[in-house]
Amino acid sequence: MPFPRIFISHSAKEEHAEATLKAIEEELQADFDVFIDRFRLQPGQRWRNELFTRMYRSHGAVILLSKDALESTFVPTEVSILGSRPYLDEDFKLLPVLLGEVTREEVEQKFSALKLTEIQLLGGKSPKEVAQAVRQAFLQLIPKQAAQTPFEKLEHLIANLLKNVPEAALRGAAVTLGADLDVWEPDADLQTRLARELWQADFISSIQAVNDDLSGYLDERQVESLIELIAPSWVDPCLAGGIPSVARGERDRRALGINGTMAFTANMFVRRACCRAPKISWPVVTLSAAWDEHTVESLRAEINAALRSRFYMDADDGDAILRAILEEREGKLKEPIFVMFPPPAPPAEVLKELRKGFPTVTFFLLTGESLPEPGEGEAAYFQSLVPGLAPGAEMRAYLEYKTARSIVPQ
Repeated sequence: MPFPRIFISHSAKEEHAEATLKAIEEELQADFDVFIDRFRLQPGQRWRNELFTRMYRSHGAVILLSKDALESTFVPTEVSILGSRPYLDEDFKLLPVLLGEVTREEVEQKFSALKLTEIQLLGGKSPKEVAQAVRQAFLQLIPKQAAQTPFEKLEHLIANLLKNVPEAALRGAAVTLGADLDVWEPDADLQTRLARELWQADFISSIQAVNDDLSGYLDERQVESLIELIAPSWVDPCLAGGIPSVARGERDRRALGINGTMAFTANMFVRRACCRAPKISWPVVTLSAAWDEHTVESLRAEINAALRSRFYMDADDGDAILRAILEEREGKLKEPIFVMFPPPAPPAEVLKELRKGFPTVTFFLLTGESLPEPGEGEAAYFQSLVPGLAPGAEMRAYLEYKTARSIVPQ
């Protein structure tokens, strides 16, 4: 069985940080598959996307929080993704390590994605002490024998669709993507390696590979499933990384926003965040019109009807049954559910009133073309997925998705 995979996030330029990084690597290498990004300045989106994949496939992670890490342009990106992993996978082990003069308060101020009140913080007087503490914390992963992460389960669904595609076609798809299937782990088959590359490439290139190289070996259902499985890959995981912690956080703080205008965007963000196939993704129910076209009472009725439909409830099932289902989803299934508002974003008082009837749901707010400036209410009642979508990104992604759907055989 493969070793548990450990991702180490760092900006180890200071002497003590470099020594600690080296000590941790040496301490773990006998029992773990350790990945340290030593090539951060390598140009190109492909390398960046490979890092995302490695973070999502890891079973544990160490974040070395040195003074230099607090100023790094890379570490915050990695923190936003790694900080979301414990909310997706309860077996994932995240270990922030304070180095040098760095304090808990500095980390909390800099990295809101790290819920330090819920995560074990490590420290030590010497690199060796830190390394030994890290290894001790990760020992619990070894008996699990590198179980599948949520991302790997998604990856294997893609690979399963490709199981009857000839090797020449798989390698042809890799050429179309400009990828090398032989750079991944030797124990992964070609289908799994190509699945990773399809996720890492830009979406339209992946669709070209599906259309030109793979579709001749797939039926209509398989082509459609493949497109839907890779469709959320355009969403920046750094943006989507904030979703799980909000959806599983304090009930009266479950609201988030992105500068989008389409239900498509909310659905793709949630699917990217939870790493699941469409049919088992965290559900998003959509309101038909902006909040200012309805009273709170009519909004409450629309949410009620949408949830009842989503849960296949009978007409004579009362509101108590709906409340019980929502509580069961959260308590036993640990399954968030989202209610999406089209723009403009509703004010805090509207959400507060709706929250009384639906305490477990997460409100997903589309805020239009721009996000509210910090201090204009964002911190008070919803979390913005900052820095937000680049101009034109939403429409470009939507058009690429529609183009992809157009290649499904009729």
